[in-house]
Amino acid sequence: MVQVICNTIATRFRMLVDPYVSVTTSSAKKAFIIGVGLFLLTQFCGAFAFVNYTATIFKESGSELDPNISSIVLGMVQIFGTYTSTIFVDRTGRKTLLLISSIGASAGLILMGTYSFFKFQGYALTFLDWVPVVTLSLVIYISSVGILALPYIVLTEVLPSKIRAVGSSFCLVTISISAFVILKAMPILMTTIQLFGCLWLFAGFCILGAIFIALVVPETKGKVLDDDVQVNDKELQPTV
Repeated sequence: MVQVICNTIATRFRMLVDPYVSVTTSSAKKAFIIGVGLFLLTQFCGAFAFVNYTATIFKESGSELDPNISSIVLGMVQIFGTYTSTIFVDRTGRKTLLLISSIGASAGLILMGTYSFFKFQGYALTFLDWVPVVTLSLVIYISSVGILALPYIVLTEVLPSKIRAVGSSFCLVTISISAFVILKAMPILMTTIQLFGCLWLFAGFCILGAIFIALVVPETKGKVLDDDVQVNDKELQPTV
């Protein structure tokens, strides 16, 4: 009887500890790097901050379009972008969409930042009032197609099954903390480096994200993972 109890306790203990022990494996470490990197990109691309500070951003950009109407437009664009992602995610692959999304978002942010810079310098750009709406719509749309939606899919496909719950929880904590930091830092950044500085900063993060995706993130299209399947080291080798 005592032996049965001891065996039961030992089994329960192994079941409890095994996921945390598995975190130290090479495949788990690579998966964690990929997951954390992608989730940081979802916040530091700036799209989440733009959605929350849309009215302020349009006001600071000097656009004469109604900020509240612009907010509604961006919300609709985000929904459409997410829907587009569901159409192409299994056709073009996760990595391709992530790359297109990162590069496209950086281009839109640079363009918007340039407009804001010249506006800040006092140039009369009334004939370009459409630029803030168009460029930020582009950023929100292209971000929703890839870097805002796909990290959740890629994460479950690269994490070994034994640590999928632990890894997913850790990455969700990461995105929550980074979202808090971005939302709190945004007003401060807009005061210190102005709106154009914020936009160029986010563009830089998107470029770094594109490099990270190209060099580190594997293509997981067609990968089916169940409770008995784990991503091994070979499957996590970077593909360019």
